[in-house]
Amino acid sequence: MRRVLFFLLLFIAAPAVAQPVRLYDNALSFDLPPGFRPMTAADMAKKYPSQQPPQHGYTDSDNLSVTIVATRNVNPAHTPDKLKTFGETVQRSIGGRTGITMHRHGVITIGAAEWYALDFAAQTADEPVENRLRIGVRQGYVVVFSVNAVTRLFARREAELQRVLESLKLD
Repeated sequence: MRRVLFFLLLFIAAPAVAQPVRLYDNALSFDLPPGFRPMTAADMAKKYPSQQPPQHGYTDSDNLSVTIVATRNVNPAHTPDKLKTFGETVQRSIGGRTGITMHRHGVITIGAAEWYALDFAAQTADEPVENRLRIGVRQGYVVVFSVNAVTRLFARREAELQRVLESLKLD
C-alpha cells in the first residue's frame, strides 16, 4: 500500500514535460510547453485577422494571450548566406510600424544554427504584446518562428517562452 501511495504521489508531484513538435517534414523542431494546444482555424482568424495567418499555432488558453507560431516560405532563391540581409529587411519592415518598440535585433546562434532574432513590443488594438521572433534560412526556404505574450503576462511566462526558443532546431 505504501508503495502504491509513493508512486501515486510521485506521479502527481512530477513536473509536466515539454512535448517535442516537428513540422515541415521534420525540418523544424521545438519543445512545446505543457498545457499548450494547437490553435484552431477560428483562433488563427481571431489572433491574426488582417494578415496571412501563420501555418501552425499553439496557445495555452482560449483568450490567446500567449501563443507560439511558425510559418515556412518555400522559395528557391532563399539561401543560408542571405540570413542577415533577409532579417534586416524584416526588421526594417516591422520596426518602421507605428506602435512597435524594437528591443534588439541581429544574428544569434541557437544550438548549432544561426537565426535572425527580433525582440520587440507591439501595441495592438487590445493591449501591448511582447514578441520574440526568430528567422531561419535554409536552402530553398525561410522559417519564421515566434513566441509572444501580452505584456501583463510576459514577465511570468518569459522563462518558459525562452526555453521554447532555445529548443529550436532547423535542418
